[in-house]
Amino acid sequence: MRKLFIVLLVAASLLMLGCAAEVKQVEEKWNDAQIKLTWVGPQKKVVPSTGIACGEFDLSLFKGKGGKGIDYSNDDIALGTVKVSADEMKAILTNPIIIGMKTEGEPVLSYMFYNATSGKVSEKLLDREDAYALVNEIEGSIGATEELGPYLSLTKTA
Repeated sequence: MRKLFIVLLVAASLLMLGCAAEVKQVEEKWNDAQIKLTWVGPQKKVVPSTGIACGEFDLSLFKGKGGKGIDYSNDDIALGTVKVSADEMKAILTNPIIIGMKTEGEPVLSYMFYNATSGKVSEKLLDREDAYALVNEIEGSIGATEELGPYLSLTKTA
């Protein structure tokens, strides 16, 4: 009976270690993801771009990855960053509202996502309505009101 107990205890421990390793891999995936928001619509003064990452934000990952004819010069003039947890990054990137956005109007905001697993950058160009919804969803996930405030005011005033 004692041998059976020890075997079951060892098996349970190995199973728990395997689950912990799997959870850690998922967390690492979110830890390496990055998001960049760039105002590409009309502006009277520079609107700082915003980088969102779990660690250090790396603007070079996004260079040359945007749409043709879109002005990303705000990235080089003013860039603010927001550090988030892996759970907050996951909340943003798995948000069904953000995933389902399909802009039909004139783009005013570039939402770029760096996928560390594939090494690829994807972009959604959003009109005012979708930009406002996106910023509200991100703000709700991470509470970065100060950093996202300019986007909220620019998208809701028009």
